[in-house]
Amino acid sequence: MSSVPMGPVSDDQGNAGQTNGRLSYKFQRLRESIRNAVLQGEFADRLPGERTLGKRFGANAKTINKALSDLTAEGLLIRQIGRGTFVAKRESAPQADDRVTHILATADATCDPVALTDVTSGLQNVEMLSAGVDSHGNWPLSAWPVGRRRDSKALVLWVSDPLTRQTPRMLPSLTAELHRRQVPFLIVGASGATERVNCVAPDYSDAGYRVAEHLIQCGCKAIVPVAVEQTSREIEAALAAIQAATVRFGATYTGPVTPEHFATEVMMRVGAAANGRAPAAPEQIGVICIGLAAFKAVQSRRITDTAGAGSMKTALIAAPGQRVSAAPGVTTYEWDMTQFADRVCEWSQTAKSALQPKETYVPGTLFPRHGLTRRVETSNAAEATRSATPPGARTVVEAVR
Repeated sequence: MSSVPMGPVSDDQGNAGQTNGRLSYKFQRLRESIRNAVLQGEFADRLPGERTLGKRFGANAKTINKALSDLTAEGLLIRQIGRGTFVAKRESAPQADDRVTHILATADATCDPVALTDVTSGLQNVEMLSAGVDSHGNWPLSAWPVGRRRDSKALVLWVSDPLTRQTPRMLPSLTAELHRRQVPFLIVGASGATERVNCVAPDYSDAGYRVAEHLIQCGCKAIVPVAVEQTSREIEAALAAIQAATVRFGATYTGPVTPEHFATEVMMRVGAAANGRAPAAPEQIGVICIGLAAFKAVQSRRITDTAGAGSMKTALIAAPGQRVSAAPGVTTYEWDMTQFADRVCEWSQTAKSALQPKETYVPGTLFPRHGLTRRVETSNAAEATRSATPPGARTVVEAVR
């Protein structure tokens, strides 16, 4: 039995007819018919309403809406609530850049306000919204005011410090409204708390691995991470990478300690926590503070302590935008905000709400402030596979995701 092409066939029997011959669903055939009409210039500016399209192509409103949604996701059309559907990239069509990119930000006193300005420098028509997270630390639908939704080109959500408190998440009502209006959204400064979404986040996995590796190179036999007592993907990534580095280089890993429980007695027993080893001397203990709050608590204890905590080697992994004057002898892992701005700008130029979400992780720079005392012993095979970005860190990132 010979097969008969399904759906309309172009006059020249070109690719359109061949494509439709393989389409088994009505909305797919309808989508290709509308695409041909747009490409041939029949719809040069604004498309007719869905009822008119339904009468012309013999389809119901649901089928028309599905076909238009697919073409909008591809970038061929632009749909605006209350205005209609337009052909994209035409001089007479409304351009998405004419609308405003709205910013929702979590408030944090430790974050330099200039950091947010730096990150959004590549965006056009930026407007900060005064509303932010609710009492539970999440973004509700009310954070995106009704009067601003129609003019939104995109919604950017800025997380100032995921290392001190729980990473906020978008409540289902906000996510549903963004999808309904086909407004792309991006989280900057952290990854999604519970769901996979578009994000430009710091690579805390790389930070944890490289800081731990450096302290071990400086002679530390035990690594103690200090973090606030809360769970986020960022803290988990840093802790997993620190542990991976200690396993690789044969150091002792004790697990995280909260700033409230940081004490010399705990530190002095670190070396004996694994394999019956003798306790390590204070100068052989490396303390990695994950977050500015943890760092300030540890520094305060080190200054007032007289039992050896002051001789421990300390490192800081801070959140992007946090400005802290580096203390003498404190290794830091810092972030270049221009890299975040570049990634955000790239996203804004290609953002489409219907595409699969993309997570982008930006690495930082290690600033060592301890002298190397010994070379880390690694096998030749392991040394040959090492690169500027540690393979262990990459593996940890994938595991955390």
